[in-house]
Amino acid sequence: MKIILNDRVKEIDLNTSIAQLLKGEKIKAPSLIIVELNSQIVARDKYKTTTLKDGDRINLVPFVCGG
Repeated sequence: MKIILNDRVKEIDLNTSIAQLLKGEKIKAPSLIIVELNSQIVARDKYKTTTLKDGDRINLVPFVCGG
């Protein structure tokens, strides 16, 4: 199935969770990423149980610190 990941089309397997997507994208520190699913922020404790659907739009937004 196809999703939109950070404005690009990506083919993923059926029943892929957000946690699996992050692992597949080689995100080393998922705690430093905000995940938006269809413009809604997903709580980190839901990453393993939130299954993606065909056509979903996911944005991975990194925390930025500065001063």
